[in-house]
Amino acid sequence: MSAPPVIGLAGGIGAGKSTVAECMKELGCMVIDADAIAHDVLDEPEVRRDLVEWFGEQIVGPDGMIDRSRIGSIVFSNSADLERLEALVHPRVAAVCAARMAEPDPAATAIVLDAPLLFESGLDAYCDHTVFIDTPEHLRLERLRLRSGWDAAETARRASMQIGLDEKRIRSHHVLVNAGDSESLHQQVAELLKHLHPRHD
Repeated sequence: MSAPPVIGLAGGIGAGKSTVAECMKELGCMVIDADAIAHDVLDEPEVRRDLVEWFGEQIVGPDGMIDRSRIGSIVFSNSADLERLEALVHPRVAAVCAARMAEPDPAATAIVLDAPLLFESGLDAYCDHTVFIDTPEHLRLERLRLRSGWDAAETARRASMQIGLDEKRIRSHHVLVNAGDSESLHQQVAELLKHLHPRHD
C-alpha cells in the first residue's frame, strides 16, 4: 500500500489555512499543525535558553512560558532577529513534522501540513502537493483585526517578511478560493481530495 499523499497549505496571513485544514480533517485527512508544534518547540529547554539569552526575560510571560506575542513584537521589527529565530525553530519543527509523517494514521486519506510558513521553513520539500489558499485582502485584514488586533499597517509589516503571495501561488500545485462562503470552500476541498495521489512512493 502506498503512503497517503502529503498536502501542504500555503497562503497569506489570515487566508484561512487552518479552516481548510479542519475541512480536510473532517474529510478523513490527518492534520499536522506546524504552528502548534512551533509553540511547543519554544519551550524546549535549549530553545528557551537561547531565546532568553537573545531577547531577555521580557519574553517570558506571567505563566512562566515563552510569550510568542512578545517575541513577535521584537523579530517583526528586525529581520536579523527574525532570521535567527527561524534558524533556531524551523529545523526542530520540521523534525517533529517528519516524525509524524513517518507514522501516519492508517485510516488517513492524506496527510495535511498546516504550516504558517510552508515555503519559508522548507516544509514544502515534504509535500506531494501544495495548495495555495486565495483569499481577498479585505477578508484577511478583517480576520486579523478580530483575531489579533492588527491593523492594515501591522499586517503589511509582517507580510513583508514572508515570501510574496504571487510567488507562493506560482510555487503551489493547486489553488482554493476562500471568499467567505464555507459551503463553496468545503466543495472545493472535497473535489480536490478526490484527485490527489502520492507523487512518489
